[in-house]
Formats: sequence, structure tokens, C-alpha cells
Amino acid sequence: MEEREQLAVWVRIYRDEFGIVLDASQIKIPAHQEGFDRLIVVADGLTPERIFWSLKRRMPASKYWDDLDGAVSVRKTEKAYAVWVRDRVEADEELKNKSANDLGDSANCIALEERLLLEIVYFRERGSNLDIVSSTLCAGSHFSQGSIPTVGYRGGAVYVGWEDPGNAEDFLRGREVKR
Repeated sequence: MEEREQLAVWVRIYRDEFGIVLDASQIKIPAHQEGFDRLIVVADGLTPERIFWSLKRRMPASKYWDDLDGAVSVRKTEKAYAVWVRDRVEADEELKNKSANDLGDSANCIALEERLLLEIVYFRERGSNLDIVSSTLCAGSHFSQGSIPTVGYRGGAVYVGWEDPGNAEDFLRGREVKR
């Protein structure tokens, strides 16, 4: 799907899911890079908690944290923005067995808001979920005590959990973003 088509999908998602009128002309789309074919648009002011409850209206979902808005992300939602990710079901194989500490510059990894929005767009388009085998390590975000949010599909539901920033596992993978 081309950039313009993906942007039009996001305009519909924001209208349908959040009651937000997204002005696509105000979104700065980063230059496309080979292999990063999925656009994620984050509207200004959108919070992880609000995204989670929208997602939960569409599918079974649970979370470890009472309030996901406690997550701090490297990209702020004070202004709408867009990032590119690889268009695949499982988190990046290239980033398996790497902890958030290993990944270093977390600005190059998906944030919690972005990952939850990716779940919504993927489910709307294909009727299935992401991260069936792996879990996405949202290294572009962290909670106040330093833990890193994770998102995966477990036991028939999307699950938002957390990992220690030093934990590296085969099933735990980041998703690289291009901005």
C-alpha cells in the first residue's frame, strides 16, 4: 500500500476509533526507506491508555499496569507525527536476544503508543493480531521505575506487560522505526 493510501487509512482510524479529525496535510511523513513499508501515524495528544481502551473495544486485551499513561516515550505526542516500521507480524528477528540496554538509542525503537496503534491498524486490515510467537519490546518507552513496556498476543488476547531493561530473550524483540 502506498504512502497516500496508508495516510488515508489513518484518517479513517482516527475518525472511527477516537473521534479525532486528523488533518493529513499537517503530518510530516519521514522519507521512505527500503524494507520499512508500514506507516504509523500518532495524533497529537493521544495517550497509551486511550489507545489501549480503543483496542480493547475491538479485541480481548489485558495489561499489567493500571495506567499506561505512566509510560514515557522518546517521541512526544504534543504534535502529530509519523514513523515507518517493517510490515511483518512478528517483531524484528534482527533484534532478538537484545535488551533495551543493548538497543541503546531507544529513539530508533517503537514506542508503546506506536505499537498499540500498529495492532489496531493491522487488526482492522487483516482481522488477526501481531506478535503471536514473539513480543515487541517497546524500547522507545519506559515506565518511571525503568521497566520497558512489551506488547504481545498471549492466551487469546493482546497483552501489555513489562521487562527489565537488561533482559534479553529469544522471544523478546524490538521493532526498529525510521523517522
